[in-house]
Amino acid sequence: MKHLSDGHPKNEIIQHIAEKYGNDLWNYAFSIVGKPEIADDILQDVFIKILEKLQTFRGGSSMKTWLLSITRNTAYNSRSKWLIRKTFSIDKWSDQHSYPSAETEAIEQIEMNNAWKIVMKLPVKYREVLVLFVHHDMSQKEIAQTIGVPEGTIKSRLHYARLKFSKHYYRGVE
Repeated sequence: MKHLSDGHPKNEIIQHIAEKYGNDLWNYAFSIVGKPEIADDILQDVFIKILEKLQTFRGGSSMKTWLLSITRNTAYNSRSKWLIRKTFSIDKWSDQHSYPSAETEAIEQIEMNNAWKIVMKLPVKYREVLVLFVHHDMSQKEIAQTIGVPEGTIKSRLHYARLKFSKHYYRGVE
């Protein structure tokens, strides 16, 4: 980030951040609020905050951790304004590199939808650590830095999130 901020206009830096981290930030916002249109609004607010706070980034954490922290705070601030729905845009999360048969694709789609329905039913404190750990591939330490709680709390929340997910997944979606 330091090399970008030396002599580059802020709009170029923001464009670089949007290209590199935009989907991750949107996905994280969505995992907290549960509505695509609210996640869109949050993402806009996040980029305004990034523009305002760009010079405050000191490198004490990774850029991704810093950006996800801003996203989390923004999402939690806006979350109280809307009810969370149990909807999920599967297109934002799919990462397929091969072309399976139509039957395989349909089954995988159903399984993924069922899994995300369960994830979205989890309490936010469990859902967010699970999404950060599994989808964003963050370490427990990075998650702790992102959401501002001790690493032991993250470990505990991940444990309970997995238990709750497994309990519902193997029982079936209602």
